[in-house]
Amino acid sequence: MPYQKIMSWPWIAGFFEGEGYVGWADQTNKNGRGGAGGRLIIGQKDKRPLVAIQKFFISSGCKNPLLYLRKPAKSISRIGPPTWMWILAVSRRDDVMLVLSEIKDLVIQKRPRVLDVMRKIRRLQKASSIDLERALELRATGLPWYKVALEMRVHWARLKGVLDDAGISVKSETSKREISERCRKKARENGKCINCLRARGKKGTALHCRRCADRRNELKRTRRPAEAKGSPPIDFEDVICLQKEVSA
Repeated sequence: MPYQKIMSWPWIAGFFEGEGYVGWADQTNKNGRGGAGGRLIIGQKDKRPLVAIQKFFISSGCKNPLLYLRKPAKSISRIGPPTWMWILAVSRRDDVMLVLSEIKDLVIQKRPRVLDVMRKIRRLQKASSIDLERALELRATGLPWYKVALEMRVHWARLKGVLDDAGISVKSETSKREISERCRKKARENGKCINCLRARGKKGTALHCRRCADRRNELKRTRRPAEAKGSPPIDFEDVICLQKEVSA
């Protein structure tokens, strides 16, 4: 691709100065999803320069520069023919900081806005920083990762992102099997039934309460006898008649 050969930060700074947008987006909801951060957007009808810029961003260390096709607005389509636009968007905080730190000294018109967005991102990063050493210390005590996040009063997704950036693999601890085993172990330690979590009695040593134990025994009594593989099916009426003849 010819664009890839001339790609550099000065070229991108000039292209962004004329065709790009830098802005700030506030938090979208109360739960913190779609959080506040800087936004870098470049729109073009021609896809080729945006593809070259996206590849250059990825090779420079950006993790998620998003390229997509935006449909035309309804108000514009009523006036003239619809115009589809290719959009290159950078919204991840670390990616935005990487790009802005490279072009801040190369832009003129957008420089005040660039410095303002960088200052806001630094403030957010300082307020939401996670102590990785403390998280590893809590993990060493035997706590699962979700309890480590609760202990540090941070969202689990944020802690997982920090661990991923540090190269620490996090095993999922929320599978149904692990949740069931955790609940059963806790019930066993507290002297409760592992099925219904009712009390088993002070001197009870079984894993089930009386109600669950009776239910299990009833299922065992009514269970059909196992049939040998390849043998004909058992006729229970013949078995009952045979038992009567033997008893007689």
